[in-house]
Amino acid sequence: MWSIGTKKVPGVTSRRGGTLLRLIPLLLFGSAFGAVPEEAVYQWAADVTGIVSKETKAAPRAYLWLPPATVKAKGLVLAQHNMLEEPVFAHPAFRAELAKADVGLVWITPMVMQAWDKLADAELAAMEEAIRELGDRSGHPELGTVPLAPFGHSAMATYPYLFAAARPERTFCAVSIKGDWPAKGRPCWEPAKVAARAKVPLLLVTGEYEDGYNRREKARDLMKEIPDATFSIWLDVGGGHFDWSDELCQGLGKWFAGLAAIWERGRPRPLTGVSVNGFWYPNEKLAKMVADYESLPRGKGKFTVLGYEYEGKTLEQNPKAHLQVVFGTKDMTFEVKPVFETTVPPGRPETWTGKKAGEANVVPGVTSRRGAGQSAVTAARREVTPGTLVLQKIQGPVEHLGGNTWAVRYNRYDPRGYRSREATFQMVYPGPDGFKRSVQQGLVHLPWPRQDLKDGGTFTVSAKAFPKTVPAGYGAYVREGPAVIENGRIVLKDVPKRLKGPIDIAVVSYDLARKEPSVLTVYRLVR
Repeated sequence: MWSIGTKKVPGVTSRRGGTLLRLIPLLLFGSAFGAVPEEAVYQWAADVTGIVSKETKAAPRAYLWLPPATVKAKGLVLAQHNMLEEPVFAHPAFRAELAKADVGLVWITPMVMQAWDKLADAELAAMEEAIRELGDRSGHPELGTVPLAPFGHSAMATYPYLFAAARPERTFCAVSIKGDWPAKGRPCWEPAKVAARAKVPLLLVTGEYEDGYNRREKARDLMKEIPDATFSIWLDVGGGHFDWSDELCQGLGKWFAGLAAIWERGRPRPLTGVSVNGFWYPNEKLAKMVADYESLPRGKGKFTVLGYEYEGKTLEQNPKAHLQVVFGTKDMTFEVKPVFETTVPPGRPETWTGKKAGEANVVPGVTSRRGAGQSAVTAARREVTPGTLVLQKIQGPVEHLGGNTWAVRYNRYDPRGYRSREATFQMVYPGPDGFKRSVQQGLVHLPWPRQDLKDGGTFTVSAKAFPKTVPAGYGAYVREGPAVIENGRIVLKDVPKRLKGPIDIAVVSYDLARKEPSVLTVYRLVR
């Protein structure tokens, strides 16, 4: 069990019940890292044996990434495949922060478990056995006992609380992002109380556009129930339920690295903390980081509604659809154009804008006058300046080819599951020119991949054999191993520096016309 002491942080004021420090904003949130890489490196993988996924009717697969320079891992962040887990884990700034603390990642697809009250012992045991197997394969046997940090989004946002309640002695922190908050009557209420009494550091990240301000206030129930609970809140200003950002990913990396460092300094050494507006934070540095984030300009100004243009038409927003914008393509290459909506669609955009459905949308750079606003807004949406609106992948087997063009590019998702047949996007207007950061998610259904897979053999190679070129007419992805596909070539990346034995690079190549079976080729890399 963790034991804690708290102290007040000087210079703290409250705005709308939120957290704000009168401090100079960190340079952390002034830099940009660009798009998340199409597919991130995971050097090793292992099946979660004993589990049969409802999605694929097969065992889920656990993927491990360790910082290349790590000699001995200090911890692992553990997530299952829902949505935001993947782009956060792939983000280079997130990984760079973890590398500083020798913290690795385990991402499992498809998910092993989804529960709302208690994790099944058999599923927990299977997951822990997969981690031990990854430790053996990677030459890091310490993975069988290192502390873990569960991380989950939306439908998997209850899982971190459940894991922390089931394994408090091994959980160095638990982070629930955009999905479940510990208030009376919520699924995570009971496990959050168990974890809080065990002094497991809990963090809730909630988006402004998913009713974040109200969720923050409702989550105070946990602090009222357990005044010394190690529970923190992070409001993603200018953020919704589905989206990631450079700033958020880097900040999460700092959070996990900071909590791992606190654990590393020793237990049962007392875990001190600071109190900010009635919530607990691990230390002043992390409290300041969250406060600086919440005071970013991206959270100030008006909201503008964004839309998707496909095949020359602006797609309707369905207020009954979870992601609001849903469409499909039969082509392996397709175009999606970012636009500003002319009018406010029904549903959630009404809440975000404070306007009724059908009223004119307020667009950056456009002065709306009665009788003239409609045409002015329409003109603006047809002439989107490059860089003004950005369409980014959240997850799925697609690759950005440039401009408004995207291509279906299959990845390490099991082709037997539905996730290999859809992709999710986020449309982002960054602000802050009188407008706050605005986002709109969308879902595209894709052509199905072939499910048959041929054995292409195993070849022992050295680093001199790379880069290798993908055959013409084929796409490819690295299922596991220290390599990525860049511009049609297999390129080494994140090769462990302490590697002694061989390491496999499993490459799946597939016919872009989908007429021939896919081929799995293993390159056994030796020093």
